[in-house]
Amino acid sequence: MMNQRLGWTALVGVAGAAVFLALSGQREVLAMAPAQQELEEVSEQEAPQRADERFDAEQSLSEVISLGEPEEEAIDAPADVEPLVVVRETHQSQSEDEGVIAAAQAPILVSASSKLSFQALLTDGAGDPLTVATVDLEFRIWRGAALVEGPIAMNRVPVTNGVVDTLVPVSGDSFNGGSRQLGVTLVSPASGELLPRIQLGAVPYAFRVDRVASQELDDEIELGDATVDGNLKVWDNSSNAVSIELDGASAAISTYGSDGLEQARLHGSTWGELVLHDRNGNDVGAVLGAPAIFFGFPNPTWSDLGGRLTLNDGAGSLRALMSAPSTGGSLQLYDSAAGASLQLTGAGGVANAEGSFNVVDALGGANRARIYKTGSGGRFITYDETDLKTAWLGSSGAAGGFLEIYQKDGGLGMIVDGDATGNDGGGRVTVYNAAALATVYLEGAEGSQNSGQIRLRNSSGSTTITLDAENGNGGNGRVITHELQITGGADLSEQFDISAAGGEAKPGMVVSIDPTRPGQLKVSGKAYDRTVAGVVSGAGGVKTGMLMGQDGSEANGATPVALSGRVYTWCDASTDPIQPGDLLTSSDTAGHAMKVNDFSRSQGAIIGKAMTSLESGRGLVLVLVSLQ
Repeated sequence: MMNQRLGWTALVGVAGAAVFLALSGQREVLAMAPAQQELEEVSEQEAPQRADERFDAEQSLSEVISLGEPEEEAIDAPADVEPLVVVRETHQSQSEDEGVIAAAQAPILVSASSKLSFQALLTDGAGDPLTVATVDLEFRIWRGAALVEGPIAMNRVPVTNGVVDTLVPVSGDSFNGGSRQLGVTLVSPASGELLPRIQLGAVPYAFRVDRVASQELDDEIELGDATVDGNLKVWDNSSNAVSIELDGASAAISTYGSDGLEQARLHGSTWGELVLHDRNGNDVGAVLGAPAIFFGFPNPTWSDLGGRLTLNDGAGSLRALMSAPSTGGSLQLYDSAAGASLQLTGAGGVANAEGSFNVVDALGGANRARIYKTGSGGRFITYDETDLKTAWLGSSGAAGGFLEIYQKDGGLGMIVDGDATGNDGGGRVTVYNAAALATVYLEGAEGSQNSGQIRLRNSSGSTTITLDAENGNGGNGRVITHELQITGGADLSEQFDISAAGGEAKPGMVVSIDPTRPGQLKVSGKAYDRTVAGVVSGAGGVKTGMLMGQDGSEANGATPVALSGRVYTWCDASTDPIQPGDLLTSSDTAGHAMKVNDFSRSQGAIIGKAMTSLESGRGLVLVLVSLQ
């Protein structure tokens, strides 16, 4: 194996890119073929100069910019070789299909696939270009001493005036962000690997821009730092405007329309908030957030108000607000003047409405109930399935509240007025007949007397019955009617207190005046007793029809005594049977009546006439009481 000195300069870049690497220096050639062993040996001082002259002659490269030495692990050269690494900026790059194009027009990744553009100027020992027509090359991608990709064989590569120019196909997976070196081996003419290996810069890593997957991204991606705000903008090519922006300064993510105006913003500089703009004038249409308020001076603190959603109309004016403070959820709806017209709060379950609240059978359908306000107060109306009003509850300003209930045909059925006009502030209930004529009045205040009154009217509107709690100023209660019919009893009784002198008084027993106790009665026990007063009412299932008495006076008592009418009476027929029409008087049997046999003794002692018979013994006889 012979060691020879070969002068060469290599250019490495990405197909279609604007930056290339250039290597210039002395390389050790191993196992060189005899033809190459005669090449002129070039000194370390002459190689860079000659390389520069050759590139200037080709007019393909600009000035040389020094970037320093490659990584030590990428160099496998003898210790006595001091390589020099240089980078040249070129205005030409070559793709597989397009040839030489202007670098300013070249994209980062061209459609010609992932390829490195490799150029090398091969010179003989005198520094003159090699005159061979083609060479065979092998390329390898190294990570220090570890092989990443290769060998990549490139056979019969043309040589023009000593210049090798070709595109080396590589895999994008070979570039994942770590340091990479390019190794070049001259296979034919056989010269071995040219050392040192070429340190690859940033450009080849553009091969990975054709896809973005998890392995291409770091676990953490940072935009900006402690001194610079991060910002990311995504452009829309069709509108030539930013469509999405991530702004670190405002802690916001925004999207934009084709007109460049913001359409949505998610930000959290002070609290989380989502803002949506409408299409008409780009006004704020909705805001969803979790705001907080600053309060409590001189020691201010933040208080969390919970979630909040605001909805605006097309002009950006507030129309709805839903919030969730710690005191309870709240929903507010606003009218066209931006005043709150409806408020629902979870604290206490309160619903406040300004205007109208409708209950419908279906959205857009007929009303079934309505709550609304007027100048005289609030109103509540219900409707039936035929849309007829059935009830109306409300207030009538200074005249109090009212309730109107309607008949099935929609006609007025009843009015309950809390402060009836013309009745000194008292309430009134008015009931109407089928012809919508008021027939019943129940009034809490009757004119100046301020007493209750019930008036009933006939079909012609005339009052026929009046129940007056105070007849005149300070008068007694009175019932005024044309006719009184009693269906609950058959006698006219007065209330008496009955002493125990004659024994216990039971319904149906004959009672007499007690001479020792004024105003009181006792059970009768003597025949033809001229003090006889009547019969205790209630025997035989026939009740009192009318009961009279005066509270707080001697003309009152605890026991009803029939003075007139029909009443069952205990009778004794032991001496004479009793037949209907017989006159009855008191007997010696306590509380019993008997048939009159001695008319001279019966004067003033007759109780009444028998209406049923009793043949013998003792029993109940229906008597038409008529004291004589």
